[in-house]
Amino acid sequence: MINPDYCRLMARYHQWQNDSLGRAMAQLSDIQLMADRRAFFGSILGTLNHLLIVDGLWLSRFLDQPEPEVPLDAILHDNRQDFATARAALDQALLGWAGGVTQRWLDDALNFTALADGKPRTIPTAGAVLHLFNHGTHHRGQATTLLSELGIDPGITDLARMEGLGAFIHPAGN
Repeated sequence: MINPDYCRLMARYHQWQNDSLGRAMAQLSDIQLMADRRAFFGSILGTLNHLLIVDGLWLSRFLDQPEPEVPLDAILHDNRQDFATARAALDQALLGWAGGVTQRWLDDALNFTALADGKPRTIPTAGAVLHLFNHGTHHRGQATTLLSELGIDPGITDLARMEGLGAFIHPAGN
C-alpha cells in the first residue's frame, strides 16, 4: 500500500503546507483569524486548531504514547503566535516520526480507542497514516478557501511543485 518513503514525503509536504498557511495567516489579525466563517470548525484558526489536535492524536497513537484528552473542536491556541509555535513543534515531531517509520510497522495493525465514540478500534497502520495526511489536506483546503475569500493568496499547494520532490520519486542509486 504505502512505504516509509511515502511517510517522509508526506511529512515534508505537511510541514511545507502548514508553513505556507502560517505565512498567509500572518496577513490577518487575530480577530480575523478567529471570526466565525461558518466552516466545520468555525474560524480559520478553529479549523487549524482542529488539525493540530488530530495530528497530535494520530502521532500519539503512532508512537504508542498517551493520547491528548482534548475535544476535537477545542481552541488550543487563540492567537497566531502561539499556534505557529505549536504547529512548528508538531511538524518537527511528525518529521522525526516519519524518519523512523519501517515497512514492518506500516504492515502491522494499529489498536486505539476512538475519541469520537470511545470504542476500541483495530485498523491497518498504513490506513491510519493515509488518513492522517488526507485529513490534513482536507482541512488545509478549507483554510485556504477561507483565506482566499478574504483576498489572501495561500500560495502553491500542489505536491508536484514541492521543492526536492525528485529525490522521493527518483531516490539516489535507483
